Amino acid sequence: MKSAFCILVILAFAMIPAVGKTRVAGGPPHVDIQKTCRASGSAVFSKTGDAASDLKICMSVEQAAREQMIKHWATYPVRDKSFCAQPAQYMPSYIEWLTCFEMERDLKTIRTTP
Repeated sequence: MKSAFCILVILAFAMIPAVGKTRVAGGPPHVDIQKTCRASGSAVFSKTGDAASDLKICMSVEQAAREQMIKHWATYPVRDKSFCAQPAQYMPSYIEWLTCFEMERDLKTIRTTP
């Protein structure tokens, strides 16, 4: 019985960092957009063929998406926040998260339209 309690306590403490990363109440979770943009810049396709320009464009678009999310954060349903904003995923992106929020919103509209 005592060892089962210890295991539960250990599991509870192990989950604390994961819960902290999901942060859905006060605003979108933080994403290192420079890291994300650098990683996406190494992809096969490129907008300009110039890595510095691609990085600048990516950072600008990511920042615009972040600002849009901050502006509308309070209006996103909690379920959508936990579903769309996944900071622990590979290369988290404000653009992808914003697109997810927009798709969830549109899907709800379509489902309620007769």
